Amino acid sequence: MKKVYAHVMMGGIDVAAVVGMLYFFSVCDKLLMEIERQELSLVFDGGAAYLILMLVMPLIHAYSLVEYFFPKTFAVRKNILNVLLLSFFVATLLSKILINDWLESTIISRGYELCESNPVKLSKYSSSTYALNPVHCR
Repeated sequence: MKKVYAHVMMGGIDVAAVVGMLYFFSVCDKLLMEIERQELSLVFDGGAAYLILMLVMPLIHAYSLVEYFFPKTFAVRKNILNVLLLSFFVATLLSKILINDWLESTIISRGYELCESNPVKLSKYSSSTYALNPVHCR
């Protein structure tokens, strides 16, 4: 495969990463608006925060572009770029965890309770339903 085709494919993945981030922010915005309106029940999708990890893909693409267009600079600064890439990945992973915890604590602090139909989260991908009153569990 030619490098040009690989970069075009990576560009498509970059677009998907941006769309994923926009979706994640819209999910968070919708949830926060429902909390402010004091909806009777909320559905918290914990898996949506994994879309934050997609931000690593455009960075990897930029990394490969630097290697392609500036090979001498890349060779000299390869270790620094590797550490930056790894640090960014760890930061996005931590931000996913922190955002999920912050959203859950916000929901609970506003008086919502986890519905009994879903008492234990089976995984971080599952969605949880919260209600102001257990009668309103969906």
